[in-house]
Amino acid sequence: MKKIFSIIIIILGLFLFTEVQAQSKKFLVNGKAISSEGNIGLEGVSVHVKGMDQYTGSEPDGLFSIGVPKENNILVIELQGYVTQEITITSSKAYDFILKKEVINIQQKTAAERSIAIQ
Repeated sequence: MKKIFSIIIIILGLFLFTEVQAQSKKFLVNGKAISSEGNIGLEGVSVHVKGMDQYTGSEPDGLFSIGVPKENNILVIELQGYVTQEITITSSKAYDFILKKEVINIQQKTAAERSIAIQ
């Protein structure tokens, strides 16, 4: 019984040590996604680490928090209708991301659609 208890303690200790090491290799990034029109916080902004399956979304006031690995530190901020941003994170601090509305020239799109329809 003592051996089983000792093995369980060792396994838990290794798990905690591994978790602490993984956390020390990350920046904790707190940020706010803001519209360029009126400095209003944007809800539902997708924030993720480029090339990884690590995502979060912004709250109704635009605030978010995400752990960013120190070795893979490009953060992608995107919301439909706004220009996507890619930012290199260099430290654990608060960032403000000002998102500009994406402008689509409808005349160019219409001309391209006509060109496809004619061919």
